[in-house]
Amino acid sequence: MFDGASEVGEYEQSHVGLAATSALPPWREIDRQLRRLAKRRGELDALELVWLARAEQAELHHHLGHATMLEYVERVLGYGPKVGKERLRVARALLDLPAMATALGDGTLVYSAVRELSRVATPATENEWLDAARGKCLREIEELVAGRRPGKRPTDPPDPNLAPRPITLELTPPTLALFRDACRRLEDERGHRLTDDEVIAAMCATIVGPTPRGPDDGRGDGCGDGRAPYQIALTVCERCDRASHDASGRAIDVPPSTLAQARCNAQHLGRLDAAEPARAVQDVPPAVQRLVHRRDRGRCTVPGCRSTRWLQLHHVLAQALGGTHDPSNLCCLCFAHHQSLHQGKLSITGTAPNALVFDRDPDDRESPGLLGDDADEDVLALAQQALAQQALVQLDGRGSS
Repeated sequence: MFDGASEVGEYEQSHVGLAATSALPPWREIDRQLRRLAKRRGELDALELVWLARAEQAELHHHLGHATMLEYVERVLGYGPKVGKERLRVARALLDLPAMATALGDGTLVYSAVRELSRVATPATENEWLDAARGKCLREIEELVAGRRPGKRPTDPPDPNLAPRPITLELTPPTLALFRDACRRLEDERGHRLTDDEVIAAMCATIVGPTPRGPDDGRGDGCGDGRAPYQIALTVCERCDRASHDASGRAIDVPPSTLAQARCNAQHLGRLDAAEPARAVQDVPPAVQRLVHRRDRGRCTVPGCRSTRWLQLHHVLAQALGGTHDPSNLCCLCFAHHQSLHQGKLSITGTAPNALVFDRDPDDRESPGLLGDDADEDVLALAQQALAQQALVQLDGRGSS
């Protein structure tokens, strides 16, 4: 079927030139070779899926020191997490779909077609789906499958509410880190892996669900209970003060603005390599945090903002510049406005709660809440020294509504 030695020879021959290897016109030989390779790829895909199913049944990953089968697939077979999860799903499905596995192995169907058909086919409907897919390209098969649950037949009318609508998201690294951690927390709560649809639905439900949380309900939505219900670790290098966000096992670099946003109200855990864990210390005492939350009526203080969810505390005068945790130096901001402030798109000066000045165009002004390029060198040095002493920062990663 397939061996490495012959493949090396074929690869070398492919660079020799078509005239030296075939009497056919060049375009016909190219087409013949591509079709042959496509059939061979189907054979290899079918074999790989068989062995993946056996590997999962035998818990191969445990014998080789991997935490999960997905980790084994990523490291050994080179697939990314999403592709790896799909390969394992299809391998499990084909255990009950022998005709479909045969169609993949003999080249009747390509893997991408089998991937889509295995979402809806069952042993009772397998042959009907194979007949319906014959002669169709991937896009046509996707349309055929869309809107149908497992067990439905190709002739059954589709349910428009089941047809997925693809979306594309372009996220910055800090937002990607938040998203990955949110997915992990949701999966931990429900005890199983979630589809993209389930993840987005759960996230949206917290914003537009039937039981919105107010500032006084005591369930920790926002900063009213004095502690963060959702925490994200930011690791800070003591030498260069670069920060990274630990998101579901990956370290994702975050910009200085995200680190500054975290340090407005962080929980300091000390060094991770210490022999004994240090006692966690929170910047703003919970009692002060509750007071400020109630004083600001549980909403973002930026004029015109109606957000009452996912609030964070902000120091009007930065701690690195001598700002204290006094309530007159603190105000509630939604995640989006807090992020805008530390990105330099918004500035806040004055004293809370009744003498705050908001500037949405601070480019030409110096804000005491930000470390600008024109700040005094001694102040900058003091701020840098204070920031570099923290090895790990935890913040509540909450977004605005």
